Amino acid sequence: MEDLSRDFQAAYEDKFDVPPGTCTVQERISNICRYPDEMNGYGSNRPSPRNVSNVLFHQIEPIISSRKLSDMHAHFGQFLTHDIDFSSPLPRFEFESTLNSVWMPISVPKGDVHFDRRDTGKEYLSFVRSTFN
Repeated sequence: MEDLSRDFQAAYEDKFDVPPGTCTVQERISNICRYPDEMNGYGSNRPSPRNVSNVLFHQIEPIISSRKLSDMHAHFGQFLTHDIDFSSPLPRFEFESTLNSVWMPISVPKGDVHFDRRDTGKEYLSFVRSTFN
């Protein structure tokens, strides 16, 4: 699995003003990253959420809902869920330079039919975590 962690920006060169939940290059190499708790840390030893999704929802033929619901019902539910939660108003590039508890890119499996059509194995889905505390 590709290492999606990033080094700190120049703003954190003093090594004292490190944001909570981030991992310095030295900590990442020695595998002792500081996260707020074991539950909310970045799970680099887990499979990619996109890979899990591909395995769980792989369909060979269409499966019609017993309640005759279309995909639009699921998409509308996703819209409501994402519209009412509080995601950080900061743009994605504010988080991309560090591996932290907010910016958590989802790696895409090599050859994914929707997100890695060029078969590079270097694609990822942008994901900014909702504010949850």
